[in-house]
Amino acid sequence: MGVAARLPTFFEAFPLARAAAQYAWGLHEGQRRESDEAPFILHPFEVAFLLANTGCPDAVVAAGVLHEALEDGEAEVAEVCARFGLEIAGMVHALSEDPAIESFADRKAELRRRIDRFGGWALTVEAADKVAKVGELRMRAHDDRRLLTAPEGQLKLEHYWATLEMLEARGAAPPLTRQLRFELEALGLLPPKGAATGELARMQ
Repeated sequence: MGVAARLPTFFEAFPLARAAAQYAWGLHEGQRRESDEAPFILHPFEVAFLLANTGCPDAVVAAGVLHEALEDGEAEVAEVCARFGLEIAGMVHALSEDPAIESFADRKAELRRRIDRFGGWALTVEAADKVAKVGELRMRAHDDRRLLTAPEGQLKLEHYWATLEMLEARGAAPPLTRQLRFELEALGLLPPKGAATGELARMQ
């Protein structure tokens, strides 16, 4: 079965994003994501679906598919530009963190500033990305609440909340930012592993 046959059907309405999905599939081949060991390409597809489902145009859905192309797919900006045009390449570049910044907190802060400066549709793609990422974290934390209290988990949560604040301040993508707020607030409702219903009620 070829790559095209394995693409989710929503791509049929987005020819540019469909081409981006075929390209991204090759970039991320063999990669797995942490949350459930699913093929990594599922994350870009989830982001693209969120964008498509909220009425975004084809170029934005394509940028959602490609938002990990530089960081995890080792693509070059020039290559993305040559294949998909300057608009999409600009968004993808704005959404990609600077690997030269060693500190996680500093790297993510710089990323938020860059997305904020770029503005426009990049804010919407970032909102969709974080909705998907926080959903993955909630899946993992349901089985191991310690993920949220470990230093790495705390840093991620701080970044996600700071991203939400930035997006809300810009009035960006209201349906997605509302969903992101819900996902973050839902993390606080997860009981410690093994807690009974009565114990959860007492905690609340």
